Amino acid sequence: MQIKQILISVVAGLSLLFATQASSSAVIINTTYDLIREGLNATEPFNNGTATIANGDHVELNVSFANNASLTMGDGNEVFRGWLSAGDNDSSFTINNATIEFTGFSGTGGASSLYHLGTQSHGLAHLGPQLIDFLTTDQSVTFTGYKVTYDVQSIAKSPHDYGELWFFASGRNLSISPIPEPSSAILLLVGLMVIIACCYRNNGKS
Repeated sequence: MQIKQILISVVAGLSLLFATQASSSAVIINTTYDLIREGLNATEPFNNGTATIANGDHVELNVSFANNASLTMGDGNEVFRGWLSAGDNDSSFTINNATIEFTGFSGTGGASSLYHLGTQSHGLAHLGPQLIDFLTTDQSVTFTGYKVTYDVQSIAKSPHDYGELWFFASGRNLSISPIPEPSSAILLLVGLMVIIACCYRNNGKS
């Protein structure tokens, strides 16, 4: 009788484990953010509707800046947040294995493109990790997008729909740069060559 009860308990435990694993999923969000238009603290809807996220899910957020823009951050009370917004004030959460990676990256002073943040918790209307004071003197990072990953341990509302990217970056040494598209750069080069040729021809006639 005891063996039967033990077997029943084992089967029940395995069923619960498999049910929990089956209910979790990978949530991948690919979207853009108009850094030049929106600035350093704004929300912008995802390109493809909302994302439903629940306890146990693995979240991957891939963001590219629109119009080939780039952001440079230097040392000086710098903060960068890889958040999602649900538009309400009841989204306290705990996430594990969080990372933020800057893409299209270049850096100075040995700055890294990838940061492992471990476990983070918060109680505001968002979901995701943040980086605080992650650069040292003479370090800077320049990037054209970023990737955020984490495992959701718990959120106040599970499952919950998130429909916006909440972009936030601050610090004493920040700059936004629009980068010309390749076609624009080629046209600019051709124009300069025409001007130089005209000047050379005029000098030859004088």
